[in-house]
Amino acid sequence: MIFLGLACNTGLYPTKGLSEDSNASAVVIAGISPDYGSTEGGTSVTIEGEGFEGAVAVSFGNSSPQPATRIDASHIIVTTPYVGFEITVDVTVQSDVGEATLPAAYTYTD
Repeated sequence: MIFLGLACNTGLYPTKGLSEDSNASAVVIAGISPDYGSTEGGTSVTIEGEGFEGAVAVSFGNSSPQPATRIDASHIIVTTPYVGFEITVDVTVQSDVGEATLPAAYTYTD
């Protein structure tokens, strides 16, 4: 198994490696905009990265995966779910080629 991640200080956090014989791309999260929104949810968030292929879903913290709209292989848009209280959460992107998590990437505010 080869881990395809980059150093943590780059902001890129793939969480699954690929075997040496795999030709698939890894999922990578490069950035999230905006990185905050209402505790009521409903904020449209653009995520930039790599490996956003096929069906793509995004989880904010422990929320159920939200379906994302794929703009291209490196950009998706998703709407944040309701949480009801202020909290900073990890954001996980799942696609047909794997998943990646960006720790403490989104903050719900009142």
